[in-house]
Amino acid sequence: MDNVLSAETWLFGEVGQAFYHQDDQYFKVSVRDETPTPCRAQEMNVLYDACMDAPIYLPYVLPPEQLSEKLWEWYEKYSALEFFLDGLDATLDEELRINCIRDVEETFEENEEAYQFVRQRFLSRPLPNEADIKNAIKYAETRKVKQLYQKAEEKEKHLVTLNQGIENLSQRIKQLQCLQKISPQRGRVSTKPAMLTEQYIRKLRQRIEQLQQTRLAVLTNKTKSADKCSRQVKINIVDKGK
Repeated sequence: MDNVLSAETWLFGEVGQAFYHQDDQYFKVSVRDETPTPCRAQEMNVLYDACMDAPIYLPYVLPPEQLSEKLWEWYEKYSALEFFLDGLDATLDEELRINCIRDVEETFEENEEAYQFVRQRFLSRPLPNEADIKNAIKYAETRKVKQLYQKAEEKEKHLVTLNQGIENLSQRIKQLQCLQKISPQRGRVSTKPAMLTEQYIRKLRQRIEQLQQTRLAVLTNKTKSADKCSRQVKINIVDKGK
């Protein structure tokens, strides 16, 4: 690139300001004043703390015209995002919210990159609880803005269902953890009924065997007693016969 100088540039699109470092000197420009003005690095550090996003970094310095164009490009993206979010703000007057949405609709029709930027940023994060999505959909007229609001509403419904599923799963995990505390060996919990059944059958069989042995012993004793009585009767009969 013949028209690009070797230096560094930082674009703060949120506030419409840019800084660049060249020849051991810092300069700043803005969307309100495109004339490069010498400054200190501390002024740029203040914007690092004030802005939500980190600046766009370029490892070079563009010519003044291209730098201003690049700065306006990013400033327009962030402005569209701000106006788009203002359309959800229920604390603002209805007329102001409608005007913000109209401004966004015009920007989206003229600047596809601004639309894609707002779309990606907006749909990548959950809506705040105070967002008035229903009225925002009602105020929107163009397809792009209305559909973007509608997609956010649908996403929130899916998130509610997903959160309910996660909550149910968490409760189930807690129940399983309680069972594991009661029985450290997981298998003991699942096989306990079967083990009890086997133990019961084993004991029942042992009891039956004991009863059979007792019955056999009783029968044996009765047989012995009967034989003894029978022999004694025979002896008595023989004695009487003599």
